[in-house]
Amino acid sequence: MSNRCSVCPVVPGLVALASAALFGLPVLAADYMLETPGESYTLTGEMVADTESMSVTKTVRVLEPGAVKNAPGGSIMLHTTIVVDGDDQERVLCLERREDGFYRVATAKKPGNKARPEKDPQLEIPIPLEVGTSWTSVEKRKAKVEMTWTIVEIDPESRLAHVKGEGQAKVLGIKIPVVKESWILPAGVRTREISRQTILGKEAVTTLEAATANSSEE
Repeated sequence: MSNRCSVCPVVPGLVALASAALFGLPVLAADYMLETPGESYTLTGEMVADTESMSVTKTVRVLEPGAVKNAPGGSIMLHTTIVVDGDDQERVLCLERREDGFYRVATAKKPGNKARPEKDPQLEIPIPLEVGTSWTSVEKRKAKVEMTWTIVEIDPESRLAHVKGEGQAKVLGIKIPVVKESWILPAGVRTREISRQTILGKEAVTTLEAATANSSEE
């Protein structure tokens, strides 16, 4: 396409890294969790790198039990599809609720595939949810992304939660600073997401806004 980003060849896999960053935005627990199969939301926007941009659409949906082979029993399966300039990527997160929070215990590339257990389950969000709480997580896909997350703010009226993560991705031995932010309503629907990666002095920024939602609490 004519708007294909010319910055992408600077580091192979920039689009994959941007998508990985979006996959990695955390899922909030308690009332901030999508749990019922069929619940979903969609965000749309663009990724801007230098002076060029690419369209981005992200959809998250709760899958029916059995949609992923060998998924841990009782886990919540969130299927994320990200389309960047016409190229789509999928991922399924299997989340397990424990006493101190929701953990990513397995992942799959897409529905119908076999779940791959996490050797070290990663905390996605602690329980209880409180402003100032911080935790760390590691994502290992095409790029290894290590992040420290913090609950920045919870609006006292709307209960909209603002979560921010800061860390780095490692691609081909290169360390890339990453900043991610997400705003989530109590129903578990995100209203906005921002992801920034700085690669060899060039910044790629992805900004997504709410497009549609299908929640039992609407």
